[in-house]
Amino acid sequence: MDSQLFLTVTFQGILTFLLALYLYPLLVKIGRGKNLVASFNRRSSHKDRVSVLGGFGVFFVFFVLVFVGVLHLGYGLGNTEILGLLFAGMIFFFAGFLDDALDITALRKFSFQLVGTLVFLMASKLVFEDFGGLFGLHDIPLWLSWVISIFIMQLGVNAFNLIDGVDGLAASLAAVGFGMFGVSFLLHGDHPFAIMAFAGLFAVMGFLPFNFSKRYKIFLGDSGSLFVGFLLSGFSLKYVNEVHAVNASDIAGYIVWVLTVFSYPLTDVIRVFIVRVKNGKSPFRPDRKHLHHFALDRGWKHYQITLLYISYTGILLVLQYGVLSFLNAHWGFALILVSNLLLALLPSLYGKIRPAIRMETS
Repeated sequence: MDSQLFLTVTFQGILTFLLALYLYPLLVKIGRGKNLVASFNRRSSHKDRVSVLGGFGVFFVFFVLVFVGVLHLGYGLGNTEILGLLFAGMIFFFAGFLDDALDITALRKFSFQLVGTLVFLMASKLVFEDFGGLFGLHDIPLWLSWVISIFIMQLGVNAFNLIDGVDGLAASLAAVGFGMFGVSFLLHGDHPFAIMAFAGLFAVMGFLPFNFSKRYKIFLGDSGSLFVGFLLSGFSLKYVNEVHAVNASDIAGYIVWVLTVFSYPLTDVIRVFIVRVKNGKSPFRPDRKHLHHFALDRGWKHYQITLLYISYTGILLVLQYGVLSFLNAHWGFALILVSNLLLALLPSLYGKIRPAIRMETS
């Protein structure tokens, strides 16, 4: 890292701290005053009137850090990939904010997400083109590239949106993702995207203390979870495309690495959809079938649940690094598949094992 870039990233961190100290207490006050607070229902894990304007804070801080960082280093904003990410990010934020304020229908929210995805893909041209030999697949037709890219974006965005059910979980997992992408872009010499990834990291880190706070407690809201999920999904496509441009033979390993970062959110959302369909319900109908609900119902505290799933992701990343270093991407994908399958089956296994233990001890 050159000295100018180091100073820029350091300045981003200091600026985040200063902005957060003023911004989040203000957003808590505005949220309560304008009744922009989390609604109470049977799925709620809170009892107080908590502002849902945390997403605005993350959105605002991210854009300030990006403009300061990118312009300071003289890159300008003529890069269509950067512009596509920023404009599409605004659309995702707006869709989430509408849902927070007006509780719009799932179809309308999905429509905004689709528009945002198309804006990003058409502006950036960052579509998924090559599996790099993973599953025996290589280059794929252009139409299929667009279909897969749209699916990846929607799945990633909604996965982060749906896991935002306990304090710190979505933001902490996002911090892991932003940190990984920031370092990776830096190693590839892509300083503009490294700055944006670190901006995302600092933005969620500035939010986290207030998410856990009692006096100034604030939630991401749909605006924050959709925005953060979009950024991470967009960075994923950029990451894979960047590797493709440098060395196409490395793509499979990098795809597996991205899947490892997204392991918990993807496992949770796929599991929930399967359980809902199995029970004859719409996969989009909210309930208490998420893995964090399973832990909450057994007396776990919010910070314990966040620490548990962050630890799971961290351990999986360390194991994955070893697998990809000494074996290959197929073994890496097998590691993800087995680990996430066990995670998804945890509630069922717990329901069968605990009665057996009770019978043995009684």
